Amino acid sequence: MQQNIQMNVQQQTVTQTAAVTQPPVQEQRVRESWKQRRERQNKIKKARKVCPVGNEYTLDISREIKEQEKQRVNAIDLGGVTAERAMAVGADMRMLKVFCNGFNVNQLGLPATQQDQDRMNADTQFLNDYLSGDQERRRPHLDRITQEIISMEFTPEMLTPEYAAKNVAKLDLMTNRMMYFENMMIENRWYFDSLPQLTKDLIAANSRITGIFCQQYLNVLGTHGVNGNLGSIYGYDYSEDSLESIRINAEMGAEIFNESVSTFKRSVAEAYEREAERKLEEYKARLEPGYRTVEEEMESQNDPLAQVKLQSKTPSIYAKEVILKVREMIEQNPEQYRQNKELIDKVYSEYYKCLDLISDLSGELLALQQGVDEYNVRQANRYQTAMTKAFNRMQDRNKARYQLMLARAEALRSIMDHYLKGDEMTATATEVHKEFVTQQGAQQNT
Repeated sequence: MQQNIQMNVQQQTVTQTAAVTQPPVQEQRVRESWKQRRERQNKIKKARKVCPVGNEYTLDISREIKEQEKQRVNAIDLGGVTAERAMAVGADMRMLKVFCNGFNVNQLGLPATQQDQDRMNADTQFLNDYLSGDQERRRPHLDRITQEIISMEFTPEMLTPEYAAKNVAKLDLMTNRMMYFENMMIENRWYFDSLPQLTKDLIAANSRITGIFCQQYLNVLGTHGVNGNLGSIYGYDYSEDSLESIRINAEMGAEIFNESVSTFKRSVAEAYEREAERKLEEYKARLEPGYRTVEEEMESQNDPLAQVKLQSKTPSIYAKEVILKVREMIEQNPEQYRQNKELIDKVYSEYYKCLDLISDLSGELLALQQGVDEYNVRQANRYQTAMTKAFNRMQDRNKARYQLMLARAEALRSIMDHYLKGDEMTATATEVHKEFVTQQGAQQNT
């Protein structure tokens, strides 16, 4: 199941996972009708009766938070959760409540609709499995909850005043689960210690943004006159200075949150790149036997290329060929080599190292392409998409390094051509040549 977390990081529709992970899409503003304007003004008028900063969103925000909390309380009450049951297995009741769906009840105290019945059944199953203390009964729920946490995405728009007001139910659930996930981890170390490294890295990225996200959520709801923890409204008994302080904190917090979103995205990208690097080693290990077979065949056939020994585990035929040509050029021009032996030897040594690295990069590019081919599929899930992007970024970096080293190798070859055959050096070779002339001058002075 833990393997499935890694392979199924995409958002799924499951009974107890709220759809809270997707970043907001900016809504197009439409012209307000007369009826809508009157309704909005009525909401503001009612809110201002109870709150000095009340607006058209204040009462709805308060109601949604309280209703959602009541739904979760219903799950605990009808699920038969007691302090004694929780204490028996060292479970935090607040945490259990947060990870329930919650549901509405009718006047008889029973689920109000079939959907509520389904949600109650799922919640009861979760609570009974968790409170059993049995690891295997807990495991599928921990899988689901962990996947929800690591699938969360963040954008600066999520905590703008208007978006937060219109999506308070989602954000309330999201912040609560983020805050209490740490408790879940503490109570289930056996599970979280055994997770794949990528999952651990994604959890860590979420943990780092949790405090800032949750605090800014409270700040933003405070600007609407609502206590985000309780759903209560800041009344006229609440000082103007305190309300002004909330507004200032929300403004300052927005910049901090925006920075934390950038950090979060960077952390997630880096986590997937580390995963891609681990996969890369596997792909390279698969390639290496083929290279060894080619080496053995060349030796058995007395191929001259077999004389060129590279440190790389993925020795390039191209690298062997050009090195062999330089050796032949030296043998064909013994007098010119003797006259410039010290400099040519240094350039040749650098040339050899350069082509050894080119062989490494060539092998890595082949391995990286295997990664792209494996994960770049139709209808890719979130994990596959992220891995493809990680492999693509690594490919781009390696291609740039490959081209850089190839250009340097060509410049080094041009220097040797100049000293051995009298050819004119390329512009790049002229610049690289200065490195070796400087080295020689420094050694002579020493």
